[in-house]
Amino acid sequence: MIRDSDIAADHSGRAYVREHQRRFPDWVLMYSPHRRSLTAFYKGPCAPGGIVIDAVHPSQLVAKMGAAVQAQWRTRAPLYGSANGARS
Repeated sequence: MIRDSDIAADHSGRAYVREHQRRFPDWVLMYSPHRRSLTAFYKGPCAPGGIVIDAVHPSQLVAKMGAAVQAQWRTRAPLYGSANGARS
């Protein structure tokens, strides 16, 4: 039997994705009713394997998304092999 709390959680997760996808255009947001969690896939340039974030709460998802992208850009090599990113 499906509990009312499960139905409410599913509705809330789907509503979050529907309402916030435009807020994060570089991400694909999904809700998994099986795991009762949110997942975000980064669509921008990134290392092989991509950036995939899972969280059970929307605030956790947003924080993890920001941290993952910031970490990637901090460790990324400069463009075109120069120190300031300009072409040689």
